[in-house]
Amino acid sequence: MRVLAAGMRRAGSMWLYNVARTLCAAKGETHAVVQDRYAYKPGILVPVVKVHKFQEAFLFGADVILTSHRDLRDVAASAFMRGLCKRTLYAAITFLMRTVLDEYEQWAPYAIYDMRYEDMASDRLACVKQLAKVLDCADIDTTVVCRQVDAMPVGSAGDAEALVQPPKFEDARQGIYKEILDTDTIAAINAVFKKWQKQHGYK
Repeated sequence: MRVLAAGMRRAGSMWLYNVARTLCAAKGETHAVVQDRYAYKPGILVPVVKVHKFQEAFLFGADVILTSHRDLRDVAASAFMRGLCKRTLYAAITFLMRTVLDEYEQWAPYAIYDMRYEDMASDRLACVKQLAKVLDCADIDTTVVCRQVDAMPVGSAGDAEALVQPPKFEDARQGIYKEILDTDTIAAINAVFKKWQKQHGYK
């Protein structure tokens, strides 16, 4: 089975990838790649690939596509904290529109499973169990998998098979944006992305 972990930026994408690769490893499929760091080589198939940028070529090589999403206000707050964009209203809107949603909306129609970040943050084991079903790994001990992912060390950046990253929960609380974003930025995100937020259950 070839799995594409195309999680939204700042929405548990690395955790999603690590769970998928750990489940596949338990089935004897161990090779995994972070596409943002390793060049794609046509003809070389690996069980799990992590990617953000939409690449149509991957659609023909993936059996399962996984995505994730998160309250866009919290995505912006996380991006600010991680230094992914300047701490300005314009930078936040641009990052969300031209990067985060542009990527997510292209992958979403093909996703078999779309993980809600807030669900993962509140009950990771439940999400691991859901992913195990999606990846046909129902017979694998999901409690062990969850613990393995939580305990993952930073791997060798030069070895695609060894590359792992620990979950980065700098602040997984829903609504952390209230402490990070100013009122004008919050109001702008609410206005610009009102429809998307409502469709995904964010008020």
